Amino acid sequence: MLPIAAGIAFLGMAVTGCGPGGGTGRAALAKLPPPLTRAITEAGAKQVLIRHMVTMNLAQRRLSATVAARAETGSALELRRAEYKIFKANKLRAYSFKFTSAWGASPKFNTYPRWFVIAPTNTGTGKKTRDLMVFVQDARGGPWLVAYSPRADRATGALGKGIDVADVPDVVPPNDPSLVLPPDRLPAAHADMLSRGKRSPSTQLFRLTASVTDRYKSVLENRKVFTKLGWKGYYTPTPSPHPVYAVRTTSGGALVWYAVDFTTAGRNPGKATDLVWEIDSWGDLFTPFVGRSKVHSWYKGLERQEVVAYVPPRGKGKIQVIADRWSPVSLRGR
Repeated sequence: MLPIAAGIAFLGMAVTGCGPGGGTGRAALAKLPPPLTRAITEAGAKQVLIRHMVTMNLAQRRLSATVAARAETGSALELRRAEYKIFKANKLRAYSFKFTSAWGASPKFNTYPRWFVIAPTNTGTGKKTRDLMVFVQDARGGPWLVAYSPRADRATGALGKGIDVADVPDVVPPNDPSLVLPPDRLPAAHADMLSRGKRSPSTQLFRLTASVTDRYKSVLENRKVFTKLGWKGYYTPTPSPHPVYAVRTTSGGALVWYAVDFTTAGRNPGKATDLVWEIDSWGDLFTPFVGRSKVHSWYKGLERQEVVAYVPPRGKGKIQVIADRWSPVSLRGR
């Protein structure tokens, strides 16, 4: 891992890249692909992280998705937009970011988009966490934006036993057969585990930590609400269409960023009890999206859980969820 000392100062990060060799003369050189180079240098990564922190603190103060779009993209921005709707409707204040120490890793690319991963400890006004972020750059000279930002409660030290990443790691192929599960199959397997529990063959591949079991219990509870209150509907975990990012660990495994969506819909067949949806940390979740705290006739929604998981080599253990982040994304109803 690339350590970043207090004050977000990077240490021990090599900045040289190597390209493919072979061929001499202009004709041969013209046929060579662009050389592989690191996604970002030590100094560049430090500036990107500082700029992200400053921009997001402004967005958090204003609850402005427009400002957040200068720092985030993809799934991260979709969740942020939804959170700001909830905060505004329930008159909540967003926490501030203060990054102190971190580790990071920068793979090599010869095309765009390119990306790197970084995990600063956040000691702002919220709960102390470690934010495991993927920064993506779509084109040369374009902005570096966060595509995923799951959070880990383990804010300092190693991510877990035996989990380490080199400063310049390899990008793991989506269909890598050497792992317990290839990265491109992880979102679907995770969704099936949350949907079917012990009946899913995927469940035996995962370490059943509190993060996993709590989310599974939430799926069951949401489904029970329909029956209990007389509604007809469904609550279904599905693999998110957002990209999967994976870097090789020094153990030969992978750290993988991905997301699971939860699609849900319900209708009142005639005399069902009105639905309300409140959680302790955010309060009323219907009003921000549908304009009222109760839903009487129908509703349709999408929620998302962003995940970082450690996937060991085949035969070397189980998949471990080490960070996650959940939020509604959209809700409609009346």
